[in-house]
Amino acid sequence: LVVDEDEYLPLNIDWVIKDGLLPAAESWERVEQDPGRYLIDPPTEPPMDAASIELGRKLYAGKDAQCVKCHGPEGRGDGEEKELYDDWNKPKKGVTPEQTEQLAKFFTLPIQRLRARDFREGIFRGGNRPVDLYYRVDAGIHGTPMPAAGPSGGTQGVLKPEEIWHVVHYIRSLAKH
Repeated sequence: LVVDEDEYLPLNIDWVIKDGLLPAAESWERVEQDPGRYLIDPPTEPPMDAASIELGRKLYAGKDAQCVKCHGPEGRGDGEEKELYDDWNKPKKGVTPEQTEQLAKFFTLPIQRLRARDFREGIFRGGNRPVDLYYRVDAGIHGTPMPAAGPSGGTQGVLKPEEIWHVVHYIRSLAKH
């Protein structure tokens, strides 16, 4: 919680336990009860060779994963989808520009459009290791337009675990060295 200096914050221990600690403990309990549904266990990474990179490029551009929609065909972050907002900015977006302008009066911060990651920079959210990218492609990024592509969370997913590695290899191949 963030409060301004000298601002009264009506916290008590019951509230902290009920609304803070118990939900966190319950989520960990669900993981222990059904780890296959909540934990991502990537298969062994195949070699990052030309064949893997090419297969990853095809999957990346394919209709199932649709990575090009936001990240663009060459991973520059220049895809056709320009209206990208996270969960904190969606409430600020009206149907029309006029509605968005009216909604702005109710928020302290202005609406901020997201920009898809430019993979050529070689800087990735959540870490730069290959397995970190695997997790991002598999599970997506909650609260953002980045969808899950893998079979985690009890869903079938649009990519098989082995295919995710090929997409990771393609993404890594785009980074400037």
